[in-house]
Amino acid sequence: MSSTADKVFGIIGNPRKEKVWEILPKLLMWFEDQKQELLISPGLERAITSGMNCISTRPEEIIAKNVDLILALGGDGTILHIARLVGDTGTPILGIRLGGLGFLAEVYLDEIYDRLHRILDDNYNIEKRMTLAADVINGKKTQHLIALNDFVVNKARPLRMLNIRVSVNGDYLNTYSADGLIVSSPTGSTAYSLSVMGPIIVPTLDAMVINPISPHSLTARPVVIPADSRVTLEFEQDKDELLMSADGQLEVDIQHDTVVNITRGEYPIHLVVWKERTFFDVLRRKMQWGKDPRNNS
Repeated sequence: MSSTADKVFGIIGNPRKEKVWEILPKLLMWFEDQKQELLISPGLERAITSGMNCISTRPEEIIAKNVDLILALGGDGTILHIARLVGDTGTPILGIRLGGLGFLAEVYLDEIYDRLHRILDDNYNIEKRMTLAADVINGKKTQHLIALNDFVVNKARPLRMLNIRVSVNGDYLNTYSADGLIVSSPTGSTAYSLSVMGPIIVPTLDAMVINPISPHSLTARPVVIPADSRVTLEFEQDKDELLMSADGQLEVDIQHDTVVNITRGEYPIHLVVWKERTFFDVLRRKMQWGKDPRNNS
């Protein structure tokens, strides 16, 4: 990691979010006052004012691979997008929470500048989050995908049941009759999988979750397996069009003769965390555990 004086920061944000424009001008001024070089993504450049010499605009792909740390302004979707851009570079990502339930954003709006000063002092931790890799094999064509949260198979058209044969390390597990199927990482266990009654997995645990969406059997349940497993999906749909998505952002078509192999990803994603704030602290706050829902104060 570079020394403080040599650090280059990046900001990638979602310009469609109103909150981004509420905090961005002051944030850019802070970097200018600190004389810290900052690269910001296209769409945010109108926040740059005259006299800002440390701030410039670069394509997102350039930012992701040429800075020491990236600030994500948006929701969890923005962080997932940046994770895909960063790839195997190991560039740390710091999520700024702009509202919503998202579990990936570590910094609340009222603590942005305190946390940034701590980063300048190298007073922060890096947490490595495992990724998932999928090889989607359609005949002789193979597509390779990476996800931080999950891979989801569902119908391109609604109101039809899917039949998905699932094997783990070549050992047949089950044929799920369901509306879809999620294979998630520990990080993804608090995303879509959580909304369909999947287990919450501590994000540093080496594991994967296989979770059917609205299964047509009361005995079908999520299954937690070791991270070094190979999950194979095969499909029994002759006519219906299926889609598989990576982190809800990239989609590929699935045919009845498609085979999908899901394994641990080749590299982790690095997220900035704080040693005094544990995953359980975040979990209690996000889930509002211990609070009486009848008390709005």
